[in-house]
Amino acid sequence: MSNVISARDAFGVLEMRSERRGDEHVIALGGELDLADAARVVEELARVEGTDAQRIVLDLSGLQFIDTSGVRLVIEADARSRANGNRLRLVRGSRAVRRVFEIVGLNDRLPFIDAPLE
Repeated sequence: MSNVISARDAFGVLEMRSERRGDEHVIALGGELDLADAARVVEELARVEGTDAQRIVLDLSGLQFIDTSGVRLVIEADARSRANGNRLRLVRGSRAVRRVFEIVGLNDRLPFIDAPLE
């Protein structure tokens, strides 16, 4: 299954692709993740968490921007994952996105990987 959702607000665009690949489900984000679009990502994460996927990959590599609401949704998804099978993996984002996680001290605390699992 593959879904593509694109949303435009006054500041930018968030693109989200959600796709099941065998035992893995990948949610790939592109553009800008901010307060205006965070709820859509949270809804999709909740939907995927309710499936039998053994791994859930939140791919941030296509993001050029993330604000605190995006960081919060990642932290909350990680907490749910740790309490329920530790299925979440995060693909590192652009330099600007990586820098946000470094500044808030989460770079070494979250389950980042360098590329989607095959």
